[in-house]
Order: sequence, then structure tokens, then C-alpha cells
Amino acid sequence: MDARLSELVLLANEKFGLEDYRLERHSLYRKIDSLCRTRYLLSMEWFPAHIKSVPDEDYNPDGTAVIEVNVGNGEFESAIFVGGKSYASRTAFSSLGTADMISWVERETKLVYGKQFKLQRKEEGELHFTASIHDVSVSPPGYIEVHYDNAGMLTFFSLSGTFPAEEMVQADTFELSLEKVEELALEQTKLIEYPASEQKKLLPLYGIEEIYIRNDLTATLPFDIIGDKGAKLDVDVILHWESPLKQRLNRQYIKYNDRATIEQALSGEQHPDLRPITKEEQERCIAVVTDLLRQFYPEDSGRWILKRLDRDLGYILATLRPAHPGNQLLKRKLGIFIDGDTLEVVNYIDNDIMLEEFELFESDGPPVLSREAAFEILKEHITVTPCYVYDPDFDQYVLCGKLDSQHAVHAGSGEVITLNEV
Repeated sequence: MDARLSELVLLANEKFGLEDYRLERHSLYRKIDSLCRTRYLLSMEWFPAHIKSVPDEDYNPDGTAVIEVNVGNGEFESAIFVGGKSYASRTAFSSLGTADMISWVERETKLVYGKQFKLQRKEEGELHFTASIHDVSVSPPGYIEVHYDNAGMLTFFSLSGTFPAEEMVQADTFELSLEKVEELALEQTKLIEYPASEQKKLLPLYGIEEIYIRNDLTATLPFDIIGDKGAKLDVDVILHWESPLKQRLNRQYIKYNDRATIEQALSGEQHPDLRPITKEEQERCIAVVTDLLRQFYPEDSGRWILKRLDRDLGYILATLRPAHPGNQLLKRKLGIFIDGDTLEVVNYIDNDIMLEEFELFESDGPPVLSREAAFEILKEHITVTPCYVYDPDFDQYVLCGKLDSQHAVHAGSGEVITLNEV
């Protein structure tokens, strides 16, 4: 075993008190975080010493400690004791008080409570925290989760997402209100067909399409700006063809590969999914995607738009949407997997099966209200809440207002509806 890995194994043994365990398996893998940085992780599976054999290589008996540590900085990102059972000799909390738990989290993560993270909720034997900047939420989010048993032994720890460093934050005082962004809020009021499963109907509803608005009103950031981890390329090309293609695709299983070598980890080699998609790759992807449509959707020329291309663990994922979508909340989508090396299609996914049940739903009537009229009804249910959002153009977290609403207005009756109750 490499010296650096041996060092991390020893560190895990000492930190979590694994004297009564043996290291059964370990592996290296890499991933991209939400700020497009490559992280190399050592994953370890420690078996309780009294367990001599297991039925198969994928089985982890109760008490197994599954631990992941960042190879670069030595920070532990997770420690999970299978079945909530721990045979560790330490990692016991001094008490079951929330304050002591928070102090432990601060020591382990080097984060400051109230400044970089806050308590989201407390359940029996569990604490859940989220990233924050002086109690203001952040996006992309960060999460810390801690579980413990009645004896105060740690049974689960997870640190995920991002927790912004102070130098990455443009601190500001929140000044937005609905009155200041009313014109934009009206633009974000959209008419959708909302499926009501119990009624078996499609409800015509006016709701708010979430968006982040910069505190200085100079720009907006889309609600889903974060979460696209590999290189991406917006394409927005409607696909046309003149004839079908009789050749049939030999569909292959999707085999994601996130494994890494120690040499890659020690050098900090950039994740290959961060390589920009070239013009030549874009043109080839358009061609092979069009050929797939010619095979399986020969009558659909001009009906699909290639929205974007994303690198995804060795593949390029092509996302297609209908070129002329309706107002449905749940829209048709094609995902086409292209081998990142050969640039040949290997498989595809169509969500039409998921949408079939909604085809039997009846319309709950045509919309009667105008958008302006619905907005006047909805206004008192619209929220503008502060949130620090990562802006990739500036590599900074900027203060924004999250425009949102948990309610909608029925476009026929004018009734205000709580969306999570539909």
C-alpha cells in the first residue's frame, strides 16, 4: 500500500478507535464537487475482528465501519457503522446534549457553528445541519448529518456539499422585498398543467418558477445553476432528417467509472469530466443523436431539440426535449448516452413510461384568469428570502433573494392551492 494511503488508514484507525476491526477492503475514487473541483477519496471498509468470513464480496455485516477520507487534505467525509452498531473503542460523545454534539462537529470539520453551519432539525438519535453564512442559507447547499446510539457512540457521520470559506463570500445586507422585484415576479408566474393524482385530473395552475435575484438587482441566477458537475455545453438545436435509418442500436449497459489510481490522486489530476466539450465532439454528438432518432423515432423530424451535452463519468449525456412543449409540469425527456472516447451512442432513456399514467388524466377545465389577475391573488403567498448563491462567473458567493412560493392559483376558479397538498 502507498505510504499516503497507509497514513490515512492509520489515521482512521486512531480517530475512530478501530482496534477491534480489520481493514477488509479499500478503494480510491474521484468525484467533482459542486464548485467544479476534483476530489480524490479513499474508501475503507473495516470489519469487526470477530467476523471471520462473509457470504460474498458485496456484503457488509452489521458493525462494519465504512469510512471515506479526502486524500488531499485528510478530512473525513463520512463514517457509517452498518446497522447502527459500533464496536469502536472511542468516538463517544461526552454527553447526549446538543451543545456537546455541535462542539464535536466543529472539531471534526473545522467549521464554526452559527457562522458556517446551522442546525436544521433534531430527531431521536440524529442531528441534521446545513451550510450557512451567518445563519443565511447557501446554494449549492452543504449538509452534515450525525447519528448516535443510547450509549453516545457515533453510528453515522456525513459531510457533503460545500461550506464557503470567508474569502469566497461577498458579504452584504439583504434589502430585497417583493415590492422591489414585483415586475420580475410577474414574469416568473407561469401557467402549468399540474397532475393531481387523487383526482386523476390536470389542474390549470399559475405558480412561481423559482429564481435567484441578486441583492443589487443587477442580475438573476437560475434556480438550477448548480448541480451540473461535469463540463456542459448548451446546444439548443432542433433536429431534422429526411429518411429513417434501418440500422438498430445494440444497447449496452451503462458502466460508470469513478475509480482512480494513487498516482492520479497524489498529483491532483483534474477529473476528465471537466474537459470542455469541443466543437468537433459537439458536431459528432449531433450526428449520432440524430441517427438514433431516425432509428427509434423516425416520424419525429423537427419535434425534438437537443438542449445540452454533459460529461458524466466517461460518457457524454445528450438531453433532448420536445421542440414545442406544452404547459405540462412533467415534460417529455430523452437522455442519450454517448461513449466519451468513441463518440458512439451506447444507450438511451425515454421518460414516456413515467408519463403514461398522466395521459389518462382529464383536464380540470380551461384557464379563465389572466396571468396578471392570478398574480394579484398569489402575491401574498410569494416569498423573497435571503440566500448566498455561488456565481461561477465570479467564483464568489453573492447575496440573492430566492423568489418562490409554495402555493398556486387555479386558473379556472381563482382558488389558492397549497402545492404539497395536491
